[in-house]
Amino acid sequence: MRAGKTLDEVTAMLLAGGKGTRLGDITKKMCKPAVPFGGSHRLIDFPLSNCLNSGIKTIGVLTRHPSKTPVLGEMLKTLGQGEVFHGGLHALPEQYAGEYRGTADAVYKRMDFIESFQSQEILILCADHVYKMDYRKMLEFHRAQNADLSIAAVEVPWSNTSHFGILNTNAEGRVLEFDEKPEHPKSNLASTGIYIFNFSVLKKYLENDQWDPGSDNDFGKNIIPTMVEEQSRVCAYQFGGYWRDVGTIKAFWQANMDLLSPNPQIDLEDRGWPIDTSDHAPQEKVAHPYTKQGLSSRVGQNVEINGSRVEKSILSRGVTLGRETEVKNSIVFPEMNIADRKKIENEIVCGKARLEVVG
Repeated sequence: MRAGKTLDEVTAMLLAGGKGTRLGDITKKMCKPAVPFGGSHRLIDFPLSNCLNSGIKTIGVLTRHPSKTPVLGEMLKTLGQGEVFHGGLHALPEQYAGEYRGTADAVYKRMDFIESFQSQEILILCADHVYKMDYRKMLEFHRAQNADLSIAAVEVPWSNTSHFGILNTNAEGRVLEFDEKPEHPKSNLASTGIYIFNFSVLKKYLENDQWDPGSDNDFGKNIIPTMVEEQSRVCAYQFGGYWRDVGTIKAFWQANMDLLSPNPQIDLEDRGWPIDTSDHAPQEKVAHPYTKQGLSSRVGQNVEINGSRVEKSILSRGVTLGRETEVKNSIVFPEMNIADRKKIENEIVCGKARLEVVG
């Protein structure tokens, strides 16, 4: 992976402890950041690659206890041995600091790690969103605005606003109100969970939050609303690129299907902004020879088709399809074996589960 100019004054803290309960059986045996995506990657690959492409090499990955995240642990071990990540990727599991009660508590418990790098700005990231972003541009905005906190924001459909933290801003982008999952939103500008804090401000608010017995110790529920109420300088950085929260089965399926459109908004094979992965199983987007209609699919390494029919689907590495099987508009996770004469349409096949995408 090619990295930009190193930003030594910025430390990234990557929140990778999400359980992903809304994804059902997909996250039954793995944490959300380790979930396969696009047949060739995992969700955590996106923020990690964005960091490297942005020149940010000091990354603390806040994870759950290693026994609860074995897949993620192996991934981080593999990536940490790479030439680009070596010395800069730090796995920070909760076992050594006590259980992480919330996103803010997780960062607070690792304050010693942050302080060891003497960074002036802290980049807070989530490990379960699909997007490409040059964090350097957001950092330039943050400094130009003289902000205490900058929040990357995107416009979402009004029907989805109740799933996000919503920002109400003035003409200059100053956040005047922050509503966490409002029933009656005043805008459709949603927080992406990507934050840049000035370190001194972040430390003060995290310490104060620890003394509040009623706090959820969460950035969206506690830290950010408090900062806005106290009129700290909180600004919205409007991101115009592709960004998807894949927290539900339908959203996860749709983001995968987006890769198969004729002109995808996000390209996993883009050499100008590569998305690296620990799986090292490159995919090829093809009009598969076994598909009479010629609809494109992504087919991984060591996949056995056995004359079956595949249309607009993602077959991950090691997948085996039985004879006379049909797969359409579906995602099949790595190493899955599909029996003869099965029909799979609008589904996600993972482990022993077949999850139907409805609506």
